[in-house]
Amino acid sequence: MNQLSRGGYMNWLTSRMAELPSFGNLHENGQSIGEIPIRVLPFNYIEDALRNIGVVIDLSKVGIQASDLHLYTEDYSFAAPRPGIAPVAAVVGPSAVPSLFTTVLDDRQGTGLYLPDDDSDNQDIQFFTSDERRRIGRVHLTGELTSASASLTSVRRQEPGPGDCPDGYCTERVEAACGNRCHCREYPDAARKVRGRLAQTLRLPQVPIQVSVVKCTRDP
Repeated sequence: MNQLSRGGYMNWLTSRMAELPSFGNLHENGQSIGEIPIRVLPFNYIEDALRNIGVVIDLSKVGIQASDLHLYTEDYSFAAPRPGIAPVAAVVGPSAVPSLFTTVLDDRQGTGLYLPDDDSDNQDIQFFTSDERRRIGRVHLTGELTSASASLTSVRRQEPGPGDCPDGYCTERVEAACGNRCHCREYPDAARKVRGRLAQTLRLPQVPIQVSVVKCTRDP
């Protein structure tokens, strides 16, 4: 049974990572992606950081390699714009189909953390993955979730379809494409939803983070 099911629903990992005092050290040790200020954050870095605040993730019962799982960080000291100034999407009511969003946690110390999230009422743990062509997908892991541990028992992969706009981070967020006819948009309604879920699931009060929610969407 999911012991957090009475709280808000979200990517369990979002609420746990939000409890870290800063993402700066994680970014410094992350893996560079060319010249852009985005870095890959491997699972073992995430695992170590969570262990330092008393949170444990157990992957031993699922058939997935830890090396397949990662998040992304961004150093805001570069010239790249922050997610908060991406063009705002025109959102009219909830979508009939759950949408794959990327949540950006800003530690207000110069570093942002990118996590997969969605508009679903099923709580799980989500990570980004990449295929051989470096297309970003995500995995959904489920199992026994508590505020201090995740014992995972099943996994579902979600890969981008042919012609889909990219999942994950948007490196060119303002007036530039992140794919063929795809542009990054910010979703304030979804960001408020994430903040509300965080308020219900955080173990540590007064976490000084800012939340943005972005995704690449096809132009009409």
